[in-house]
Amino acid sequence: MKKNLLLFLAVVAVCALAGVAVAQVPPPAPRYMQLDAAARALKSPSGSRGAVRSRLNAALARNPRNASLLIDRAFFLFSGGDKNEAERDYARAMTLVPADDELVRRALWAWGWSLFNGGDDARALEKWQKAAEHHGGQPYWVPYTYPLALWRMGQKELALDYFHAAVASEPSWGNPAGFAENTRHWQDVERNTGSEVLQAWIARSQAGR
Repeated sequence: MKKNLLLFLAVVAVCALAGVAVAQVPPPAPRYMQLDAAARALKSPSGSRGAVRSRLNAALARNPRNASLLIDRAFFLFSGGDKNEAERDYARAMTLVPADDELVRRALWAWGWSLFNGGDDARALEKWQKAAEHHGGQPYWVPYTYPLALWRMGQKELALDYFHAAVASEPSWGNPAGFAENTRHWQDVERNTGSEVLQAWIARSQAGR
């Protein structure tokens, strides 16, 4: 009985946190057309995990205050399940550069993708929002990125509203061929969730909503 109660309370807490995160997401702008150099594609380096980790560690031993390298290592570590160490790297990277530096935004943006791929949608959305706020405008990546977390959090109408803004900003997002091209570098979990959003958006558009 006690175990069931604790599980129930944990579920309620998670739902409450997700609700808070969603409550702070404003309606989308009509279009998102501004460039953002911080939003460069994230790729894990080639080679065995052990070899890659050794190379990253060696590079950081030579230059421990290199924020860009810390972000790269954080993304790599998170993808391998070393979440605590990865989060320390992300946080440290943000302390090594001025608050208005592009690398702060890159750390937040990459951290969001790591969290999303790790199943922490509410925190992923939080990091992406902070990255967008740091940009200060309407960066192009927002309307196709937010929907991934929103969709899995059950906020499907808001996810589709944002995806509609993505299509308005770049029409290729609105068809399967264009979506496939745009997401060719995405991981499977990202592409699969995005595909669900695309199909739902197509269905809503055909229904005239």
